[in-house]
Amino acid sequence: GRNKVYNNQIIIDSVGGTYASYGIQCVDPLKNVDIVYNSINIRQSNSISHGNIHFAGNNSNLTEGVLVANNLLQNSAPKGEVYNINNTGYLAGITFKNNGYYTPSDTIASIGSTKYNFAGWNTVSGDQNSIVEQAQFVDPSSSLDLSDLGSLAAASPIGYVTTDIDGKARNASTPTIGAYEFVLPTPEFAAGYPYITDIKANSAKAKIKTLVNGKVFFLAKLSSEAAPSVAQVIAADSIDINKSVEKEVTIGNLNSSSEYKAYFVIKTTYGSLSGVIVISAFSTPNAPTEVSTFENVTVATGDFVDGTAQFSGFEVKPITDGQGSNNHKAAKLVRDSVSVTINNSTEGLTLTGFYFKSDTAVSLNAYKGTVRVGSRTLSATAGKWVFIDLKAFGKITTVVLKGTGNIMIDDFSGAPQPLTSTLPADTIVNENMSILLGANINGGVVPYTYSWTNAHRDTLSSTDKLNLTAQKTDVVTLVVTDAWGNTHKAKIVVTVHGTAKVATFDDLYLPAESYWWGDTVPNYKNTFYSGSYSFANSMIPLSKT
Repeated sequence: GRNKVYNNQIIIDSVGGTYASYGIQCVDPLKNVDIVYNSINIRQSNSISHGNIHFAGNNSNLTEGVLVANNLLQNSAPKGEVYNINNTGYLAGITFKNNGYYTPSDTIASIGSTKYNFAGWNTVSGDQNSIVEQAQFVDPSSSLDLSDLGSLAAASPIGYVTTDIDGKARNASTPTIGAYEFVLPTPEFAAGYPYITDIKANSAKAKIKTLVNGKVFFLAKLSSEAAPSVAQVIAADSIDINKSVEKEVTIGNLNSSSEYKAYFVIKTTYGSLSGVIVISAFSTPNAPTEVSTFENVTVATGDFVDGTAQFSGFEVKPITDGQGSNNHKAAKLVRDSVSVTINNSTEGLTLTGFYFKSDTAVSLNAYKGTVRVGSRTLSATAGKWVFIDLKAFGKITTVVLKGTGNIMIDDFSGAPQPLTSTLPADTIVNENMSILLGANINGGVVPYTYSWTNAHRDTLSSTDKLNLTAQKTDVVTLVVTDAWGNTHKAKIVVTVHGTAKVATFDDLYLPAESYWWGDTVPNYKNTFYSGSYSFANSMIPLSKT
């Protein structure tokens, strides 16, 4: 019988040293041997004459009935050779045919000390139908499976080799040279791909990985629209892709708050097309709400868009009292009825509010689509900017303002300035004198609520003003709460001159079953008042010596 060496993969990487490396080495005598359908790749980097196959016989006529066929013999060493043969006589019993060769030099083989190029080798060896071609491997260091067939469908059928190294069937008429049979790849995605990620209002990203080299074409359509054809998909965006390599693509030009399906077509490097591949529907969110500051509006009057809202019936005017920094423009009503409609949602959004300044009362109506969901009257603001709450209306799409006068808005969908309140400076009054206290309140969200208390924490008033009849020295505290629950506290000491009052300390607040022995913050000083007296209190830490 014959000895058969077939369907083997041999990879020799650079290992250094001073000795030649060989994929297959044959020593005499060598008879009745088939060396067929093997793939050998030598990747040495040193300057030694490495060889894919070494025939090491030292005497003539020591081969008989040897077949070397359908092998893929690739050698990228600087002085690499496909064959190293000790003497010419050794060729007598060997048939070479239908192999695929590559070396970086002109030398294909050496016999003794003589070097042969491809033409010379064919003459001296009788090699038939072999070719010179650098193979394209999936991974030259680990897998000599072909990523591209090239001209390697040139093997000669051998009856007993019907499958390749992986068990794939050999082509019956034009099998592939080497250990791996090249099968035209099916254009398909790897398991679990594609999938959508990073969905934004106007775009989404898709992760893709295929089992082939080629291109992936992709587009997205609204779920309510008909699915595209292959031709429509391949007319859209595309990306080059390599087998088993994950890529990410961006699908753009999407509408916010919409449901889409993504469609893909794979085209292999051999021109094979997949069908249209669709993945589950995904929904884009609303576009992020942008504040309408009017700072960059170039159309002075009429209808215009700023931020994520459409304005109708306004004129953009310069201002000098804008809230916050870099605030130099606002929108003035130029019609008795104006509207603001958001453009980043058709279903409505919960909006923060806007700044408002007016010398007259204005009616506000909030709509979700065509349905009015709420209304309120905005009072004149006495020349101040106040922040109007829209959260209370829930999801809305449009705000309509109606009024006649000097009416302006600013920072639609913005945020209020921090809530602050300032009382007058501490004051001295005579006993039984009436004084009217009021605070300068800025920021926060109107309407405000008020709580005036004394040192005993008795409630003195719940309005914006406190009319106080002075009886004894006291600390008056005002707590202002805005529409969003933000609070600010201010205090004033009212010192009363008149009849002396005993310091009973019963006019101070102390929780039941508790005590207070002073502030415990080092170097912190305060004063409390009872009757007609003030008591200085401070925490002075002991010095260490």
